[in-house]
Amino acid sequence: MAKTNDYGGQGLNRGSSFHIKKPLDEGVVWGDKAKKWLVRIRKNGQICTMGGHIDKKKAEEQYTILRGR
Repeated sequence: MAKTNDYGGQGLNRGSSFHIKKPLDEGVVWGDKAKKWLVRIRKNGQICTMGGHIDKKKAEEQYTILRGR
């Protein structure tokens, strides 16, 4: 008899758990993965990342311009 991995779960992924993501921050934030300052604004009720900069001052300038629109 062949060994199977069927536990009768009907497609349930046993062993994984559900994790809720924390909401993104709006404004100029440091992105660890990108290693850049990210500019995030709220558009249609959701946070959108508009760009990444090496210099924090340039990122703040872009955020000020985008917030004025």
